[in-house]
Amino acid sequence: MSNFWERSGAQNVGSWNRKARHTPPPSSTQHAMQETQTKMAEVENVLLSLIEKEIPTGRQALRDGHENLAKVAAYCEQKYIETNNRYKSGADRGKALEETRAVLEETKQFATHSLASVAYQINSLALNMLGLLDQQGLKLQDMESRINHISEVKLFLKIFFLKQTFYKLERLVLFNRLTLLE
Repeated sequence: MSNFWERSGAQNVGSWNRKARHTPPPSSTQHAMQETQTKMAEVENVLLSLIEKEIPTGRQALRDGHENLAKVAAYCEQKYIETNNRYKSGADRGKALEETRAVLEETKQFATHSLASVAYQINSLALNMLGLLDQQGLKLQDMESRINHISEVKLFLKIFFLKQTFYKLERLVLFNRLTLLE
């Protein structure tokens, strides 16, 4: 039995469909998939590190800084009161002023150092939070990319199967025409 296309004399009819029939759906290369998986594993590791370690550590440092500030304030207040009580009678006014100024300078130094430490800790925590948001943004971009890829494959498959259907219909119509001519 001879080939249907040879009998009909229509070898080129639907040739685009025959080519499409043998075209496999698009797929990502393994290298690209491995690269994406490696990048996502890195993002996951950074996210876990930020969530489980760095951000809680920063928060604890802020709590400790708060406690230390309260201790420094209590210490400075106590020292100021002691200085004032020591020279309450006013016997040596000059020495009282000098010691009060020394206590005030020490208080300023403690406050400056403590506030700088708290500002650094807040900055560090804010940077960690920004890093967390950046990593989550990367994760969302990867998910979006995967969704777009899936929708492209889905569209390709729809087109592929539509071409297959047209190819089969074309063969059926051509076969019916040939059988009617005989």
